Amino acid sequence: MNRQYKAYDFKSGHTYLIGAFESKADAMAYCKTAGYRVIAQTVVALTDKEYEAALEHRIDCPAAGRVIPAERMEMTVTFKQEKVTKNTVKFTEVLENELDAPKIGTLYVQKATLKEIGWAEDKQLAVDINVQD
Repeated sequence: MNRQYKAYDFKSGHTYLIGAFESKADAMAYCKTAGYRVIAQTVVALTDKEYEAALEHRIDCPAAGRVIPAERMEMTVTFKQEKVTKNTVKFTEVLENELDAPKIGTLYVQKATLKEIGWAEDKQLAVDINVQD
């Protein structure tokens, strides 16, 4: 009998619904071929009730296989200036911890846009990301 499995990926720091498998070994094998970085303790079979609750209270992004908790439908990412080019400014994401994976990484913004929002070279840039229906 196939059961739904979820896995925590250490590389991205996210939990994914990975699909229905006959055994935990099959789910682990899938994770390895899909490029997820997991260990056995983080691949977990869900009961039908847990699976339904996960789908009901979370947004399922089937293209990526990622399950995003509803409370994380919005985030703010902070950037610091790295380099100034002719028409743009290159920003690098400020990580809370050096072991954190960047959410965006590098961002180039047109100088005209920065001028329009009143950005100055000694200031950081904050970008809000949210999901829209």
